[in-house]
Amino acid sequence: MSEELWRINTATIRRRAAVFLPGWGAGAGVADPARVNAALAALRELGYRLDDRAREELTSADHAWVLVQAAATLKGADVTHRPFYPDFPEQVREASAFTLHLNAMLHYLGDVTGRRWVPRFIPRTREPLTDAPADTVLTLIREHELRDLVLGIMTQGQPFSQADRADIAALREFAPGTAPRVEVRENLAWLAVAFPGLDFSASIGTATDVLRLAVAMSGGDVSLATPTRFRTFTRRERRRLLALLEEHGRAEDLHRWEERWKRLTRHLRPGDHAARFPRAAAMLHGLSNGTLPRSFESHLEEILARGDVPAALNLLCDRPGVLARRLAHLIRLCNENAALEVQVATTFSWVAGQVSTPVLAQLWQYFASPDATVLPERVVTIKAGTDQRSHIIPNRRNRRGVDQLLLETIEDGLRARARLGRVWLNRDLFSQYAVPLGHRSASPGLRSAGRGSRLRFPEGRVVRFFMHWRDLEQGARKRVDLDLSAFCITADFRQTQEIAYYELRAPGVTHSGDITSAPQGAAEFIDLDPETLRGRGWRYVVMTVHSFTGQSLAVVPEAWAGVMRRDGLTGELFEPSTVDLRLDLTSTGRNATPMVLDLETREVIWWDHNAGVTAGSLYNLDANATRTLIHLQHAVLSRPLTLDRLITLLAEEVVDDRRSADLVFDDPAVTRRAIAPWDSDRILQLLTG
Repeated sequence: MSEELWRINTATIRRRAAVFLPGWGAGAGVADPARVNAALAALRELGYRLDDRAREELTSADHAWVLVQAAATLKGADVTHRPFYPDFPEQVREASAFTLHLNAMLHYLGDVTGRRWVPRFIPRTREPLTDAPADTVLTLIREHELRDLVLGIMTQGQPFSQADRADIAALREFAPGTAPRVEVRENLAWLAVAFPGLDFSASIGTATDVLRLAVAMSGGDVSLATPTRFRTFTRRERRRLLALLEEHGRAEDLHRWEERWKRLTRHLRPGDHAARFPRAAAMLHGLSNGTLPRSFESHLEEILARGDVPAALNLLCDRPGVLARRLAHLIRLCNENAALEVQVATTFSWVAGQVSTPVLAQLWQYFASPDATVLPERVVTIKAGTDQRSHIIPNRRNRRGVDQLLLETIEDGLRARARLGRVWLNRDLFSQYAVPLGHRSASPGLRSAGRGSRLRFPEGRVVRFFMHWRDLEQGARKRVDLDLSAFCITADFRQTQEIAYYELRAPGVTHSGDITSAPQGAAEFIDLDPETLRGRGWRYVVMTVHSFTGQSLAVVPEAWAGVMRRDGLTGELFEPSTVDLRLDLTSTGRNATPMVLDLETREVIWWDHNAGVTAGSLYNLDANATRTLIHLQHAVLSRPLTLDRLITLLAEEVVDDRRSADLVFDDPAVTRRAIAPWDSDRILQLLTG
């Protein structure tokens, strides 16, 4: 029960700042006031405290310590953080360059000899952390609220992230007894396999939905970004898939994923069931022998290839979603013909209200983004299951007069979908958060934020980056060397300074030392003094993590990074109560760019991207500084759609009085039961439909 309760509370603390106590009010567990008080003290050291109601109901010491374990996991405090220099930062600042170099060389020699060497130091006694309030108040969450929570995750408007899937598994016992309506097709396929007792047939509407279901049943990538090796299906499973295809199959859907369907056909053996499912059998037979009529997509591609914009508009006016996805392409085909561009915008205005909210949000960000004169290269993310693959491509956007008309049309389309009723909105808070597009590949962490969010800088004189990891358990390449680095850049992006394993200190910034293996776990820290850095002319600091030994971050058993706010030299190296942001490093790539500090505006720009590496280069910052710089420019200069703008567009009315609102968007610490910008499942509900 304790592990199950730990998983539940890990989800509820992160998503709702709330705790679940099974059997509360019924004397569950062993009452032990002394142990409960000790647990509450430990919880405060992690930066949390219970509200009066939760404290009153908490009588079981076992339950209390489960809450501590869940909170520690979220803050990264469930491990020992072991840096190279335990008296960091003074130890690094005070050491001579020769001492730092000698210690590093002796440590690197251990990679050759197989014997890990680190200098032995007796750490100084540190003064206790001063002024560390437990600033996150945890409330109670009831069973019916847990049911609402899991239902909200299941029906959210973006593909599941790794954290979503883990939380659904943790909250499984609170899942609905009947299948809800699921709009996101990838989620539908995953849920149909995860909950075999629920019938999701009512949500299936196309042949591609059936293909995704077969992929999910085979343990493949439901985003269809990568091919799947289909397993052998039972006769009952084949009948189920063919029955769904019989009802929902269309030739053009089969053509869209032709090669996948050809491979699946061999496993479905439709000829054995042709009498029962004649339409499905005929379509699959026609696809296999090339007699299936050509698809809508092939006809569209032919028209676009000859640049016939009016013909494309005539074909697409009955396909709002396809028109929206082709909008940028159509504008480029206009070749700066203003009248033709207006025709494209006018046609789109007729159907914009029928386009899904996520697609409209993506279009808004595209047409609001800088053109090639401001941002010559763009960072694009290619979907790949729950991972991301970032690529740098030339920016082909040229600023056109039609851009503003298109933005107004997109916003009109969002207004046409208004369904939030009367809302009260904390604009100052919600303007910091970007709409979480690309949620599928979001890294699990302490709080959820869309890429491009600009969060207020943590209070404190020092900002401390941190990273923890552990070696692989076995294998010839079980040694893992992760490197935490900071990349300082001027406002014009012309001058840079790197703080990494090869450069441990500079004015205003100090690195805790390079560790090249972590059999018992290891940590690296970087301390930043924002005022000193600004005084030296630096505007931005990019946090990067590189796998020097080349392993994918996803295979490292423990790997996470984050940022703390510190004030002076008090407290332990890792003080969980000062952790503001933390994310798991789960990318299948070999590096990560979690965040950027804007020293002038005192904001953390949440980026959470895999910056990629140059082919054949070392996996470190120095070898990939150019790619990191391009990512920084994209993060800084892009204009994300913020939550306050989206909520305003989707609301029937934004009111001044909380009491008259149907929904309140605020910090729950200020307004109980309010929807917070980091309540990912509730926010993603805005993107449904």
